[in-house]
Amino acid sequence: MWASGVKASVGGAVGFASRIKVWIDGWQSIANSAWTKVEFEDVQYDGLSEWDAVTNHRFTAAADGYYHVAASVNAYLLDAGEVISIRLVKDGAFAYPLAPIPSSNEIIPGADTPVSLTTTVYLEAGEYLELEAWQNSGGSLSISGIPCIMTIDRLA
Repeated sequence: MWASGVKASVGGAVGFASRIKVWIDGWQSIANSAWTKVEFEDVQYDGLSEWDAVTNHRFTAAADGYYHVAASVNAYLLDAGEVISIRLVKDGAFAYPLAPIPSSNEIIPGADTPVSLTTTVYLEAGEYLELEAWQNSGGSLSISGIPCIMTIDRLA
């Protein structure tokens, strides 16, 4: 049976309070054919103040553990044959190349194009995660809206 409001101390952080939900409220431009950090600036919740929404737009783990990550972005105005991809970056390097990322989604011309990823990563206290997007439309491309969201929850 699960206890409500677990508060056990683990590695200097309160157990299972490590969780964030962030999104983009507005538009962000993604450069053509270049990995670009997704700058989530709105925070719905952040149990241990691990999300930097102002300077680095990244999650920095307060404690060692396994973290579940779910993220998605929504691109606008792609044409047939163009692709939007996202990837998770850990401490400045592409994280877990064997994970099913980067995710790519072929588009339907004229429709919004969402792309998402879900994975679990191990982080030591002080290590950070960022989300990057890539697209090949031939120019800058905008992402926006509630489909541009990321959640991170510490599992153990």
